[in-house]
Amino acid sequence: MTRDRDFWSRRKAGVAHEAMREEQLRAKANAAHEVAALEGCTDREILADLALPEPETMQPGDNFAAFMRHAVPEHLRQRALRQLWRSDPVLANLDGLNNYDTDFTQSDIPGIAVKTSYEIGKGVAQAVLGPMAATESEPAEAARATPELCLPEPSGETQHASDGDRSATNTDTDDTTTSRGRMRFAYVGHDPAMEAS
Repeated sequence: MTRDRDFWSRRKAGVAHEAMREEQLRAKANAAHEVAALEGCTDREILADLALPEPETMQPGDNFAAFMRHAVPEHLRQRALRQLWRSDPVLANLDGLNNYDTDFTQSDIPGIAVKTSYEIGKGVAQAVLGPMAATESEPAEAARATPELCLPEPSGETQHASDGDRSATNTDTDDTTTSRGRMRFAYVGHDPAMEAS
């Protein structure tokens, strides 16, 4: 029984679809016939046949929807839309707050580029702090220029291991490397004593 219902449901839907399609074709044919009838006429004759006023005489409160029908030629529709944009101050005067209406294809738009005090190779400090930063940084630069070598301190006793004693010396070196392997970091303005409290 469900098979019969499915068949009849599909048949009904098909008939409704065909009727809707025929109606659309009829409407398109009527619109094409109206446009073809108006092709040889002037704009005044077309406006008189469609009972429309001149688009330029329309005022801000008038209804422009009549110009949007399919029977109205495209050039008359465009004239009416231009008058609509001129008559309505909301549409005519852009406030400049639209983010999407800027031409982003040009790379030298003023106000778009970010101004920064960063200078390549020099950093921000010289531009922000001025000459005071340059005089304070000279001793630090001199200290950085002289390399400091951090050599491990030699232990007082040296061990000479024979072939049989290598395992004992390996454990001794492992103990010294593990104690040296930890690194400690200190951040500027960070006091480790504050964490303990």
